[in-house]
Amino acid sequence: MQGPLYRVEMLRRAPDDLVLVFAIHHAVADGWTLGVFVSELCGAYLQGRMGKADALPAVPLSYTAWGAAERAFWQPAELEPRAAFWKSELAGPSRLWSSSSDPAALCRWVSHLPAELGTGVRELARRSGATLFSTLLAGFQMTLAQWTGADDIVVGTPVANRGKQTVRETMGYCSGIVPLRGRVDRDRPMIESLRAVHQMTVEAFANAMPFAELAQALGERPAPGGNPVFDVRFALQNHPIPDVTLPMLSARLRMRSTGTARFDLGCELTEQNEALETVWLFRPHLFSQAEVVELDRLFQAVLTSACRSPESRISTLMTTRA
Repeated sequence: MQGPLYRVEMLRRAPDDLVLVFAIHHAVADGWTLGVFVSELCGAYLQGRMGKADALPAVPLSYTAWGAAERAFWQPAELEPRAAFWKSELAGPSRLWSSSSDPAALCRWVSHLPAELGTGVRELARRSGATLFSTLLAGFQMTLAQWTGADDIVVGTPVANRGKQTVRETMGYCSGIVPLRGRVDRDRPMIESLRAVHQMTVEAFANAMPFAELAQALGERPAPGGNPVFDVRFALQNHPIPDVTLPMLSARLRMRSTGTARFDLGCELTEQNEALETVWLFRPHLFSQAEVVELDRLFQAVLTSACRSPESRISTLMTTRA
C-alpha cells in the first residue's frame, strides 16, 4: 500500500460556494469514522470562530491503542472455538457466481423503500421479536433465492465493532465483516423464517472474529478482486452521522464510496426517517442495470407481501407481486 492514505482539498466554485473534499482510504477508516471527522471538523470551526486556539479534547482511546488491545485479545484460546463455529456454519453452500476476474469498480444505482413500506417492515419486526436488520435480511435472502434459484445463500455484513464507549470517538478502521448464511425453506411460514434468521444473526454476531483469521481458518483464498467467503454484501447503515449546522454557513454533507470492493453484488440500506434509501452496487460484467432494477422491484414486492401476510408460506410470498 502506498500513501497518501487520505487527501483534503478545498474547491472554490464561486465566491460564496466552497466544497471541502475529504478522501480517505478504507484501510485506515470506516463509515463510523466519517461521523467522528465531521463532528471534530465542526468543533474546530466553532472554536476558530470564537477565537479559541485550544486543541480539541483528546479521545478516550487512540486508534493505535485500540489496535494493540485487539491484537492482545485475539489469541488462539479466543479464536479456536469461533473458528470451529464457522467451519460448521459455512460448510456446504456453493458460490452464487463464478469467481470474478474483473476487479474494476462497481456500478451504483439508488432506489428507495417508501415510508409506508418502511413502517410496515418495522411493525413486522416488532411483531416477530426481531430487529429491523434481521427483517430486511430475511426479505433480502428470499429475494435472492427467487432471483438466483439458490436456497442456500451466504452474505457478508459489516459490523461497527465499537461496543465500548471509549472507542466511539476514535477515527480508524474498527469495523469487521460477519458472514450470514441463509437457508430459505419455501414451505416455511414467513414469521417462523424471520425468527430463525434473527436467531442465526445473533449467533453469528456472537461468534464474530477478524475476517482474515476466519478466511484462513476456512482455508479459503480469494481470487483477484473477489472475496474468499461471500459474493454478496448486505448492510443496514446506521452509524452516527451528525447534522451539519454551522453559524453563518449553509452546509450540506454528502458521502460517496468509490465502489471498489471485493464482492459482486451489494445492497446497502440507510434509514431516512420512515423511508429507507437502497444503494445497489454491482459488477457491470455480471449484471446489467436493468437486472438490478428488477432485483430491487422483487425486493420491495417480497417485503410488501411479507408485511401483508406474515403467516403465509415463503413460496407464496415469493410468487406474489405487489
